[in-house]
This record gives sequence, structure tokens and C-alpha cells, in this order.
Amino acid sequence: MRVESRWEMLVAWLADDAGNRQAGASMNRARALATEADDQLMVTGEAADCQEDLETAHELVGQRHDGIIDPGFEGLGGHYATQTTVLAGEARCWLWLGQPRTAVDVAQRALARWPATRRRGRGLQRAGLAVACAAAGEPDRAAYEGLRALALARATGSARAMRELRRLDHRLAVTPQAQGAEEFREAFAAAP
Repeated sequence: MRVESRWEMLVAWLADDAGNRQAGASMNRARALATEADDQLMVTGEAADCQEDLETAHELVGQRHDGIIDPGFEGLGGHYATQTTVLAGEARCWLWLGQPRTAVDVAQRALARWPATRRRGRGLQRAGLAVACAAAGEPDRAAYEGLRALALARATGSARAMRELRRLDHRLAVTPQAQGAEEFREAFAAAP
């Protein structure tokens, strides 16, 4: 069940990135399988449990690779098992747990390590950073990062990044006075 849940998670990620609305079903199946298998690396509950699992993930990938920038995520296992992808996942966790300032800090670290050749992922991570900035009360920076993410999302056709940017658009709608918010919102509205 653990192996199946991880493959199902990959299917969900691919479907989500392609804009397929069936991605939610795969994600729910992956979560259910991981929960039933008690796979604590895939699912956790409370913030303390989450922190402990993140520390374990960092330890595990730290044993394999200790460079500053991951070399490009070679192979399926390597794609999910890098310090960079753990940082990216950690940033999302902190945002979900209501700690946007921590999410911003961790997302910045993930982006600094992200391989330049992984433009699609870079766009998604930059969009996540923009959302975290908005949640942390930094609408000016959120708009700036959002414009950068939008350029990458359009160039790579990432539906996932565009969904993150839609979240940013909604957040910036309530802070129109923020520098760049109107520019981002107009650019996002014009995006295909």
C-alpha cells in the first residue's frame, strides 16, 4: 500500500500539473492508502508531528546529498528525495499550518537551491512563495514574485502554478493599494 500510495501521488501530481480535474481523486486515494498503511512519511496530523516528520525527511535526504544546489533530480526516486523538494514541501506545510512567515523563509531556501533546468517546478515554487508572502502580510513582494512566477507558468504551461497564482490573485484583490498588485492582477487576468 505504501508503494501504491506513492505512485498514486505521482499520478495526482502529473494530472494536477496538466490541469486534469481528476487529480483530486488520485490525491484522495494516495492519502487513504498512506493512512491505511500508517505511512507517516506521507501523512501526519498535528504541527508537532509535522515538524518531526520534516526533520526525519531532512535527515534522510541529507545522508544522500549535501551540495548547495541539487543537480537536477535524476530518476523518479531522486525527484522526490532531494533536499530541495523536502524544503519545497516544508514551505507548503508551514503555510497550511498557518505559519506564513516560516513558509516564506523556507520557500526562499528551496528556490535558491532549485535547478535552473527545472523551470516548471521553479514556476510552481515561486508561485507558492508569492502566496506565502501575501499570507505573511507582504503584498508588495507577493505581487513581484507573482509576476515572476506568472512568466514561468505561462512559458511552461503549468496548470498547478496557475492555480497557485489564482490564490494569489484572490489575496491581492483585498489589498489593491499594494505596489504591483494591480499590475499582477491585470497580467494574470490576461493570461490564457
